Amino acid sequence: MINEWNLGVNENNVRYFKGTLGILMGTQGERKYYLTNGRIIVGTVFGLSELVSLGNTVYEELEGSSVPA
Repeated sequence: MINEWNLGVNENNVRYFKGTLGILMGTQGERKYYLTNGRIIVGTVFGLSELVSLGNTVYEELEGSSVPA
């Protein structure tokens, strides 16, 4: 997904990335992994803050609560 994101994200494929993130965070355990590792990998290692922001949105929609600080 990171490679696809780097190839180019635009308003036409944001839904695709949001759907992919929804699949990746489909269970509570996967959402916990996103909080403990995924955000760090995507945001810090790859420097993709916009993808982290989209991931946070998906997390909040699925979990029904805000991303913990």
